[in-house]
Amino acid sequence: MGMSEPDRRIPSLDGLRAVSILLVLCGHSYATMPASIRPTGLLAILLHNTSVGVEMFFFISGYLITQLLVREFDASGRVDLKAFYLRRALRIFPVFYAYIAVMAALTATGVLKMAASQFAAAGTFFWNYKQVVFGVGQDEGEWYFGQFWSLSLEEQFYLIWPALLIVLGIRRAGWTCLGLLPCFPIIRVLSYAAVPATRPVISIMFHTAADPIVGGCLLALAPRIWPGSRWLRMPSTSLVAIATIFLLLLTPWLRHRFTGNYFCTVGPSLETAAMWVLVSWLVVNSTSTLGRFLNSRPMTWVGRLSYSLYVWNQPFLTTSNRTWSGVFPLNLVCNFAVAWVSQQLLEKPFLRWRARLRKDPS
Repeated sequence: MGMSEPDRRIPSLDGLRAVSILLVLCGHSYATMPASIRPTGLLAILLHNTSVGVEMFFFISGYLITQLLVREFDASGRVDLKAFYLRRALRIFPVFYAYIAVMAALTATGVLKMAASQFAAAGTFFWNYKQVVFGVGQDEGEWYFGQFWSLSLEEQFYLIWPALLIVLGIRRAGWTCLGLLPCFPIIRVLSYAAVPATRPVISIMFHTAADPIVGGCLLALAPRIWPGSRWLRMPSTSLVAIATIFLLLLTPWLRHRFTGNYFCTVGPSLETAAMWVLVSWLVVNSTSTLGRFLNSRPMTWVGRLSYSLYVWNQPFLTTSNRTWSGVFPLNLVCNFAVAWVSQQLLEKPFLRWRARLRKDPS
């Protein structure tokens, strides 16, 4: 869910972020819709496609972060880990900890009831493993920090991947990604069978849910491990159409119809393969009809707002407290308004500081 500086943007990624966050908001706002307009049947299933939205964020993150690391290595022969982690902190921390501070204030004033362990797990980017250690909670804190599972997984990726890339080197890191991808279904099945405590959280733990982020890394490294290979030829438009239909229409039905039998086996692997096809085509064909749509001003605006939209969506898209969560579609309007304020007051100032640090030769 990160973002590069404006002059380093890759075409279509902001538009894909917009699609991803809109999938998340549709799924999360479903329960807040009045019964008279709430979709049912197949349309309701299609609206509950939040998993693909988050997985697309992961794929884009793996691809973009790896691209930036490889560019740095090509330019200087090294990767500055200190600078990398500082840039990530300036990107992620201001909005992240501002949200936690607001939740703490609401808890202190009695508006919410949230446990100290929830704040500890959220604030240390441990939320996706928190339920394994402390058990699955049922109080409202599980919703208000629920979005932090994906941010925790991303931070774990940021912690591991740059150092691994340095140790292994670019080519060996690429082959490692290739070797890991077919292992994830096996890891999920083994985790489900051997460690029952992990069953409720198989879809959110790093070692069981990192297929898309590893797939994004592999896409960025593919030209280095298969230079000139036919496997790197641009996918056909027909294949891109199939991948799009699979992600937007078939995936939510498969998850609904087969539930854990789909996710715990090959589901994320198939979705990662479809994202590979879609992203690899879109970053090159930005002038196509789909590319122009994704790179249009409204889509890029939503895409650049996606991080704040994601962090702040939980308090508004819930039925647990109508007095301040709002009613559909007012809750979505409030979510966008708060996200815009968050972007202006927190994201942009720190991003400008980060840009200055990148240009500072010291």
